[in-house]
Formats: sequence, C-alpha cells, structure tokens
Amino acid sequence: MENLRVLQEDGRVPIKAIILFISFAALAIPAFAQQTGFAALFTAGKSAPGSQLVEITGERGSPQPQQWIFFYLDPSARGGVKEVTISNREVLSVRTPLRGFSDLGSRPPVNLESLKVDSDRAFQIVESEAIGRRISFHWVDYSLKVSADGSPRWTLRLLDSMGVFLGSLEISAESGAVVSPLSVETASPTASAKPRGQVEGLAGDVRDLGVGVGKAVSNTVLRTVGTGQEILTGERTIGPKEDAE
Repeated sequence: MENLRVLQEDGRVPIKAIILFISFAALAIPAFAQQTGFAALFTAGKSAPGSQLVEITGERGSPQPQQWIFFYLDPSARGGVKEVTISNREVLSVRTPLRGFSDLGSRPPVNLESLKVDSDRAFQIVESEAIGRRISFHWVDYSLKVSADGSPRWTLRLLDSMGVFLGSLEISAESGAVVSPLSVETASPTASAKPRGQVEGLAGDVRDLGVGVGKAVSNTVLRTVGTGQEILTGERTIGPKEDAE
C-alpha cells in the first residue's frame, strides 16, 4: 500500500496496472473474425459422423457468410439428406428436410481429401477478377459441389447492395484455377453510386465497417486504460475522457 501511495503522489502509473486494464478491455471487445467454409466444415462433421458431404452453401458473405450450411447424404432420412447449419463455430441446427432437396440425393459426394482451396482464397480470386473488370459488389454467395467432370468447384455469385445478381465465377476447389471466368449478367442499378473511395471489388459498407470496428476497439482500450490511470493517480492523460454525466 505504501508503494502504491508513493506512485500516486509522483504521478506514475504502475505498468502492471496498465497491462491489467488492457487485458480487461480486450476481453470486453467482441470478436469480428469471420469463419471460412472449411473451418465450419470441421464443426459440421461432428454432427454428421460417417456421412458423405454433397454440398456447402453460404449466402451474403462480406466477405465470409455469417452462416454455412452443409448437406450430407443420409439414406435413413425420408428426404435422403441431412442439413447442418454452422455459425461462429457452433451448430445452429441439424435437420432432415422432407422436400426441396431431392436432387442432392443423386449427386456424387465430395472427396474431402481433395479440398485444398478454402472460401477465403476463393474470395481473393473473385475479387481480383472483379477489380480487373471494374465491378463493385457488396456480397458474395458461395456454393461448393462436385461438377460434371467429378471435381469439386466453388461457385461464387456477386450481389450489389440491393441484392441484385451481378455475375458468377467458378473456381477449382483443388487447385484454385478459374474454371469459368467472371461473367457479368447485369449492370448494378447502384453502380453509379459508388461508395466513397471505392471503385471496384468488395464495396463500401464492409470495409467502412472494418475501419469503424478498428477505431472502436482502439478507443475502448485507451478509454479503459485512461480510467485505470485516473483511479490510481487522480489524473487522466491516456485516451478520451469519459462523457460527463
């Protein structure tokens, strides 16, 4: 206690106290990391042990979807398939739909050992193609299944901020090779209203969100450390001050 009183009197802040407050601040900050298709597949496989995967889908990726849906062959199910939905490394649902997926039962299963290109790499490829074509988009729909030649392929569909389909690209999930180049189906009705500073590729809302999250995290940490400093020394020199009551 005597040492703490001396530190308070001369205005110095204990390093351990600052580290402690930073640690608490980091714990209070939510995680914004997005899960890739193969990472979610690892979790989904636990809910369908021994089952054969036939398709992976994910909608409205920015760049990765908030939810991934996995379809497995299930001869014991009336509809022939089992559907597993994963979000943030957790199983949201496991169900056996009765209708609407009859075609999945006749599809060839995906050879998991052949999967080499995850959805994050697939996104990098499609964004590079979009930049080359000067296309701005807001979301990506993902689908992975076995093609007619027996190889697994990612199909990525680009959408604008209004959900209008812009075009699609097919990529080998084995090599990352572009099997079908980006085909533009329609011009986006929002194309003339580009987000600020963004010409093509993944557009405005998402990247602006990333900047905003970074600033919020920085302010939270600095504000928490400053509060600790003020408690210990009676003076705040670190981070923004708390709002007045």
